[in-house]
Amino acid sequence: MKRTVSLIALLFIGIQSTFAGVNNTSDSSGYTPKMYTGIHIGSFGGGLQFAYPVSNMITLRATGSYFPSFSKTITGTEEGAETTTDYGLKTGGAGLIADFSFFPTKPGIRLAAGAIYNTTSVTANRSYYLASEDLEMGTLNMEFTPKNQVSPYLGLVFGNLKNSKKVFFSMEVGALYLSRPQLTFTGTGYIAPTANASNTTIIENNVKSIQFLPYVNMQLNFKLN
Repeated sequence: MKRTVSLIALLFIGIQSTFAGVNNTSDSSGYTPKMYTGIHIGSFGGGLQFAYPVSNMITLRATGSYFPSFSKTITGTEEGAETTTDYGLKTGGAGLIADFSFFPTKPGIRLAAGAIYNTTSVTANRSYYLASEDLEMGTLNMEFTPKNQVSPYLGLVFGNLKNSKKVFFSMEVGALYLSRPQLTFTGTGYIAPTANASNTTIIENNVKSIQFLPYVNMQLNFKLN
């Protein structure tokens, strides 16, 4: 966690140093960056954002997203027992992102870099019932969350920022670095001993390759000045 925060801090210090002294004024083409706010919808749900231009080449964005909980129940059998599994997904987050324009007079494609506080959680709760004995055997409960909730982010933003007068669309595509998913594994009843440290480690090793989370959204933005 401390290493992640340090890397993010160095990123923004570097950006600030690079562009120190660059004023937010129009260039030879007459283009002047504007503050804007907007709404977006995508892989982290729906949300709002606010953007403030530091210079002709860089804009800082504060963004927030929320996705209501999604759940699905699946029934089946396992080793003679009837099972009912409830899967759940919720996600969202808040971020501070710097957009860098490759060409200041043509900001249609921008590099986005920053950090996002990631609240993604995936759950799987399975109950076991042994019909032959009319016996409720208990439940196993798993929850996967990011090991580091503050995730470094890198992406690209596509949008007609310069030529639009008041309203413009953008699309953002990128990925968050998760380090690795973290598992909380608990159990109840007769099968509670299954949720032990050894099995927790086995499951975490099976998903440790999942280190990146896609981040995609569509934006409708409104210039403020």
